[in-house]
Amino acid sequence: MKIKMARLITSIFIPCLIAWNSLKEWFHYMINTCKSVYHYLTMYNSKHEWFLFSSNEFPLPIPAIAINDHSNATWHYDAYQNILTYLNDPVTTICKFSWLSAKMVILEKDTRKDYDMDDFLHQLRIHTTDTVCPQLNDLFILWCIHSKQWFSPLAMFQCHIIDYMGEERTLVIGPFDKLVLREKKVYDQICPIRLQNHKN
Repeated sequence: MKIKMARLITSIFIPCLIAWNSLKEWFHYMINTCKSVYHYLTMYNSKHEWFLFSSNEFPLPIPAIAINDHSNATWHYDAYQNILTYLNDPVTTICKFSWLSAKMVILEKDTRKDYDMDDFLHQLRIHTTDTVCPQLNDLFILWCIHSKQWFSPLAMFQCHIIDYMGEERTLVIGPFDKLVLREKKVYDQICPIRLQNHKN
């Protein structure tokens, strides 16, 4: 009787053990698959996020750089929301551009191409301190990321603007033209200061 009972228990226990191991393997497979899908979606979504560097290095999308390895980065750009955030100090202000209109002009060899920047600049928000402002080269990189257009480094880049006073100016992207912050607005360096008439 005991032998029959032992065989019965064994005949039930072994199939249950096999079924349990199969279920456990399937469960681990599903968890790993879900993790892979989540990782892929995270990587895909983060292609909208970029690091910019003060040394004028080429910008890097976040999947291309380890999250803990961005100590040299100066700015973080979220292309999906069109928000640029300063990384080295706590954010104290949110700014936008003061220009009424702007276009990017690319001069390469004998060709000239003009690109409208109005929608991009109208939506761009800069989260920074009261004293730190992105520069023209940063603006150019942001626009390239936003528009998904990249150009030869041998080309000459100009920004043709109409400032808030309605004056037209050409800013050459390089070390000479600077952007400055005044009362939560970004201006080019030589823009006249008449802020009391500028309510945007």
